[in-house]
Amino acid sequence: MPDSAPPHSKQGAAPANHALSSSLQGAAYLLILQFTSRIGTFVLNNLIQRRSTLAAFGQVSDLELYYSTVLFLSRENIRMALLRSSSATDSDSGDDAGEVLSEQEGVTTSIRKRRGESTSPKQYMSREQITTKSIPLGHQKLVNLSLVPFILGLLLTSLFCLYRVIFSSAPIPYLSTYFLAALIELISEPLYIIIQTNLLYNIRVKIEGLALLAKCATTLVYSYIFSPPHSTRHSVKAFALGQLVYAIVLLGAYVQSIQRPEVGRKLLRLDSGENVPLWNLFMPRKIADDKGHFYLDPYLASIAWTFTGQSALKHVLTEGDKMLLGAFQMSEEQKGAYKLVSDLGSLIARILYQPLEEMARAYFSKTLTSHGNSETKKHNFQQSISLLSTLLRAHILLGLYFVFLAPNYTTTLVQILYGTAKASTDIPSVLATYCYYVPLMGFNGIAEGFVQGVSDTRGLQKQSGYMVGFSVVFALIGYLTMVILKLGSVGLILANMINMALRSGIAYRYIKSFFLGGANGLKTVDQIVVKHDFMRQLTVSRLLPQNPAMWVGFVISCGTTYWSKAEFEARSRSGMLLHAAFGGLAGIVVSYLV
Repeated sequence: MPDSAPPHSKQGAAPANHALSSSLQGAAYLLILQFTSRIGTFVLNNLIQRRSTLAAFGQVSDLELYYSTVLFLSRENIRMALLRSSSATDSDSGDDAGEVLSEQEGVTTSIRKRRGESTSPKQYMSREQITTKSIPLGHQKLVNLSLVPFILGLLLTSLFCLYRVIFSSAPIPYLSTYFLAALIELISEPLYIIIQTNLLYNIRVKIEGLALLAKCATTLVYSYIFSPPHSTRHSVKAFALGQLVYAIVLLGAYVQSIQRPEVGRKLLRLDSGENVPLWNLFMPRKIADDKGHFYLDPYLASIAWTFTGQSALKHVLTEGDKMLLGAFQMSEEQKGAYKLVSDLGSLIARILYQPLEEMARAYFSKTLTSHGNSETKKHNFQQSISLLSTLLRAHILLGLYFVFLAPNYTTTLVQILYGTAKASTDIPSVLATYCYYVPLMGFNGIAEGFVQGVSDTRGLQKQSGYMVGFSVVFALIGYLTMVILKLGSVGLILANMINMALRSGIAYRYIKSFFLGGANGLKTVDQIVVKHDFMRQLTVSRLLPQNPAMWVGFVISCGTTYWSKAEFEARSRSGMLLHAAFGGLAGIVVSYLV
């Protein structure tokens, strides 16, 4: 009779299994959100583009760069740091003693988290406990730190405005509207953090979906009712108003959702009949432990500070294409054309890749940074290797369709969406080049998500150093391809591809050292098991598809669709349909071989 698993192994596996199931469910919700948001944005841009100009899209691209910079630099480091903290329901367990200090009716009340007390999610707090400020210590740490992004956002918008006043002679229309929208969105950050750390993905999806619907409706209605055709200024105003409405609806929906009794009870483990004192839960309070009194948890603040530099570098690398377009003084029409290409080229990537990246980052952070015995860690490592291998293989397989089939259909796609005039420009060739970039984005997103989820302070600083070097390489290659070689947007995409390949290589090297290194707290025998699993699933040779027939099928399909493009695409509408039929047949064949 086989030996049964040790009790501690089963107990240790339970949290990891729960985290995995919650993360997978969250990925499904986020996939729905990304699908609706990206499709909605794509349809919106396509409809507006027919009444607008490329110059308007170029101005919107600049405004979105300012907007995303404020949001990313204000909150991304905080979000990453808070992933290292357990949810409000989980972070209070353990042996660390601490207390929340608060003022109530002029009397300072100290509620101590006593050593040895059980704070299992199965225990509930009564209304009396809540109203005496018996806030879980972990919850208060999250709330205190989640208030920082708004302060940072206010500082950044002020600096940007000052910069524009001093150094720029040409004002950017509706920049203040975008800044206002960013600040309103940052006000909702504490609510987002509490929802996210408690894995309430369904609530987040509904809220962001509603806000997106309001944004699209506002932009579309203004464009078609209040804006004259082909007016650049009115088109930009439509986008600005839509972004402002998005932020307002987002904040209002988060507030409304937190006020629902069932949500509040789940967040703070209240008895089923109790009401939730809403704003009592989101007030900053001083925390005390054996090191003194503080508002910001030293560990989380340190991690957030470490992530600050890396977040800034990641933002530069992510939005570097838009920055280079501005730095090299490309025209608004060129910026607008590149925006159309990047929005279209990354549509599938952002629908599928981004939710999986968020899910993986949250899962790895919760399972691989938690404490436990060697048996528990071994189980977590094995499960993480299996998940990481599955995600990377799926990204590689999907990427093959972009590499071998998609480039031969960019002209057809542009002609269907934007008309014959734009199909006769260089937009199809730029989009074809972008297809080769998409698989690199997907692989890198998962790999870097792992690094950010599990790396310690030293590891993050090392990654930041690499990113500094990659930023320089990216800028130099961009200058070479765009300015010297005059490749324009194609050169910019080539620079992005090289940069992404370098980042992916460094991230994979970290993954390898993480699982195969000896300093992971595993016993020798458990380390051997983990190493065997890694070599069986996560080496480069194991990640690449092993089926020769599949590779032959992709190569033949690429040649066939290239021939059909040259033979049929440009002849007539019927020729374009015939070319599309060749592509559909090729896709079915290679999918069968996969």
